[in-house]
Amino acid sequence: MRQISSIPWEFTPPDTLATMNSPRFWLGVALAVIGGVWFGQGMGWIGGSPMTGVTLWAIVGPVLALAGIALAVRAARAKH
Repeated sequence: MRQISSIPWEFTPPDTLATMNSPRFWLGVALAVIGGVWFGQGMGWIGGSPMTGVTLWAIVGPVLALAGIALAVRAARAKH
């Protein structure tokens, strides 16, 4: 029997194994990492590339990283 909670909402932890096996989750993680690298290159923090110091990558990187985070979060919250 389920215990009734005193809080108006109930947290149900995601199925961790299903989340870790989701290609959408890992694609989101990869996009977030790539976006972070692009941001670092655009800001000049990561050298050795033609992208280093180019403002375009300092803008595109965080956009890609946020899209990747959103994709990973949506995949983690999806019902499997």
